[in-house]
Amino acid sequence: QKHLAIALDKAGDRKKAIAVRETLVKDYPDAKVIQQTLLLLGANLAASREYAASVKYNQEYLNRWPDAP
Repeated sequence: QKHLAIALDKAGDRKKAIAVRETLVKDYPDAKVIQQTLLLLGANLAASREYAASVKYNQEYLNRWPDAP
């Protein structure tokens, strides 16, 4: 799913990339790719002007990895 989301980003289909990443976060919350996925999801949502949802995922990232750069 990570690779699908990246391909959708490259194709310019942000809406589908968001959906894939949200599914990944929901279904595999402990996967190794979740840290990066949360950051990309927050960025995709902010770019789509879905600010409340962006804040939600960015806050989840900060809660889980408070010492991350």
